[in-house]
This record gives sequence, structure tokens and C-alpha cells, in this order.
Amino acid sequence: MDLLEKYKIKIIDGKRYYELDLNNNFYGTELEDTVPYLFQYKDKIIKKSYWGGMAIEILTYIDELTPKTYEQLLVLTYDFCKSTVFSRVKRTNFTKFKDIYLNTNHTAGHAFRSIKTLLRAYNINFDECYFLSRKHINTEPDEVKENYKEETIKEYKYFSLLRGCPANKLDSFVNNIEVLNKQLSKIGTSMNDLFLFDNYIDYYNVKCKLVSYIIDNFPCQNNYINAAKNNLFYLEKFYKYRSRFSNLKERGIDYTYRHLLDKHLKALFDLFKVDKITCKELYQFIKENDINLYNSFNNFHDFCMICDILISKDYKVKIPYILKKG
Repeated sequence: MDLLEKYKIKIIDGKRYYELDLNNNFYGTELEDTVPYLFQYKDKIIKKSYWGGMAIEILTYIDELTPKTYEQLLVLTYDFCKSTVFSRVKRTNFTKFKDIYLNTNHTAGHAFRSIKTLLRAYNINFDECYFLSRKHINTEPDEVKENYKEETIKEYKYFSLLRGCPANKLDSFVNNIEVLNKQLSKIGTSMNDLFLFDNYIDYYNVKCKLVSYIIDNFPCQNNYINAAKNNLFYLEKFYKYRSRFSNLKERGIDYTYRHLLDKHLKALFDLFKVDKITCKELYQFIKENDINLYNSFNNFHDFCMICDILISKDYKVKIPYILKKG
């Protein structure tokens, strides 16, 4: 049994989501630091990233299917606490539903059980429901994190090769990130490993905080600051393109393409006598002068991504422009 099957993990757009079993009565603290993602019943799909919103959306939908009176709802009780499910009057952390209020004052574990209470009250068959949640990375199973980090490092090494880093330096690039992990634990985020992100936005936000911390705490160490910023920048680019560059190897696009792109770039710079050209100009130039290379790109956006990865070590790539360095 692989890890995806063992932990009921679903990969959607590169992110890991965990299937929740509505028939499981033992969820508790393991749902803390968990948010809902998707609920499906029959053909209805509801997406919400906070528990109160998910509860209201589910309630609204199932009440449309089989409406209940306020009197029927107001007598509902939980099996896990003494709080009321509904109230006639507005209370703290109660959310309006029609002309009454739903209790949404719950921890994640209780929120999940609260949703089960609502489904049960409307006679919804749990086996016909599908529920996905998202865990904070630090609360995921250790073997999932270890496996994911191993895969991330492997892919980051391949990415580094693509952008022109020597093969004998790959381990040192990884070690540089591990050194920065020690600083990461000091900036007040709940993340403690730069190799555990599964999306660009989360990484970018933490990276910005880490760069600010390093600048503030190492004011006289410019070499260290610049090295840290460079390492974080390339890791940022890796996360930015990770979901899209994974098939480059299968397409036969490797670091040798750097030399082909470099050849056409130099020719174009010499032709126009400029220090800056657009990606569109290079794309068109390659189409006219190297049709085999041109046909290896899926489209213009694919071409821009490949340029940003392969030649950013030797040129300043700021899409839609490519500039000479120095």
C-alpha cells in the first residue's frame, strides 16, 4: 500500500488533500490545524476553506432538498457537547441561517462532527458523501513529509541542472537551503522546512518574511545576505514552475537547450545592437531560423517558462523581457 492510499491522500493541482470518512467516529485532535476543502453529495460540489462556511453551505443545500421547519431544527442537539445546534437569537460565533442561527463556534474536530449532525438530521447517507480536507504541513504524518521532502529535493536538483548548475554542486545547493531552515524556525511561522511547500504562494509569503528577518538580523554580513537571497530566489522559481516543468525531461528538454537558446540570443542581440529584447522577438527569431527547436515548445507561454528556467543564470529574465547581465 503506497502512502496516498494509506492516508487517503488526493493530489489536486500539486496540493495534498485528505479524504475524511464520515463514518469514522474517532476524529478528534488529529483534525486540528485542518481546514475543509471540498464536500460532494450526489452532483453537488461545495468548496469552502473554513469550517463555518462549509457548514452553512452544506446546510443550505440539504435544506433545499428536504426543507425542515425552524421547530425541527431548534430541537437538534450535539452528541459531543452541551451547546445547542441552533438558536432563535444571535449569539457569539453563531451564523445566520434564514431566520435562525447555526452554531459555528467549534474546533476543527467538533466542526466536522457538527456537519455530521446536520447530515444525520436530514437523513443524508454518509456513504453517498465525499469530503476532502487540507492539513497544515506540520500536522501531516511524518512518513508523508519525509517522502515529500525527498521528492522535492530530487526535483530541485533536476531543476538546478536545467538552469546550468554543475552536477557536483547540487548537494551544496541543498545544504544551503538546509542552513536557511535553521533561520526559518526563528521567524514566527509554523513552517520549519523550505522543502515541504506544495504551492508557490505559501512559499513566497514565508520567503519574504525570512528575507526580512535575515536582513534585520545580519546587517553587516552582506555576503551571507546575498547568498541567502539568491538561494531563496531560485527555490522560489522552482516552486513557481514546479507543476509545469515536471514533463520537460520526458520531452527531452534538458540543460543542452541552454546552449541553443544562448546561440540565438547572442545572434539577436548582435542583429538589433541592443541590450534588451522581448521573449516574443526571440520566439519569432527561433521560428524563422531553427524550426526544430521552435517545434519543441508547446506554445509561447511554455517557451517563456523554459527561458526563465534555462537562461536566467546567464541573462536577466523579466518576462516579457530578456536582458544582458552586467
